[in-house]
Amino acid sequence: MVYNALILLISTTFMDFMLLTPLINFFYRLMGAKLGKNVQINSKYCAGFCLLEIGDNSVIGGHSTVIAHSFERGGLVLKKVKIGKNVTMGLNSVILSGAEVGDGAIIPAGSILLKNARLESRKVWRG
Repeated sequence: MVYNALILLISTTFMDFMLLTPLINFFYRLMGAKLGKNVQINSKYCAGFCLLEIGDNSVIGGHSTVIAHSFERGGLVLKKVKIGKNVTMGLNSVILSGAEVGDGAIIPAGSILLKNARLESRKVWRG
């Protein structure tokens, strides 16, 4: 409860000012995310930080959503989301729980990578 309260407090008050600064990466790491070097995050719409892994030199575009949980058949399902190195997520793109994105892949603006999906290295996902 304290963990979620802290995330809610930060996201409603300071997170817009922290985007695209080293502070956002520090906050995500503090909340449990595993981030590589030179990761750029321009979104406050990520959930399940302790189940989020982002590789070196990856970019999470503005207002993109990464969700590491789902509610299915009356229960909460937690699945790790792994984003490889040199990945680019475009504006308003979505990655759902259990998805894995290979190194150098591109998820264009507005695309949705469904739960448990696997995107191979250096591929472009349009969907």
